[in-house]
Amino acid sequence: MFVRDFVHVERPFEAIAPRFLEDPGWLETLLSSASGATAVRCKRGTVRRRADTLVVPMHWALDGSSLPALDGDLAIVPIDPVRCHISFEATYALDVERVQPPHVTEHTVEAAVRAFLSRLAEALEAIGADDEHQRPPGKEI
Repeated sequence: MFVRDFVHVERPFEAIAPRFLEDPGWLETLLSSASGATAVRCKRGTVRRRADTLVVPMHWALDGSSLPALDGDLAIVPIDPVRCHISFEATYALDVERVQPPHVTEHTVEAAVRAFLSRLAEALEAIGADDEHQRPPGKEI
């Protein structure tokens, strides 16, 4: 199965892109609150730059949740000097042994991805002006 969603973030690309080069623990926190899972494991692959896009490969495993594991990419793209477009595209496998009908799983996954992206946008928009020019050493975009 496939899921895709996006949000716009009212922050410049240069202000938010460095966050995705850091430890992905902050993404686990957002995902946990968005999904209601008791334990979240978020593995991040090697972040790569493609033209003007930052691509973050991700694997989500949600323990204590009816959601299946997701494998996909989070893409951060500047729209203009003050806004970004963030999309998440992922695949997942339906568990045929689950009691829940497939369409319920699909809606649950879509709702969790939407909640995650909404919380992600809120967190990124909260980054203060003081943080815009601070990049961790050796973490050039």
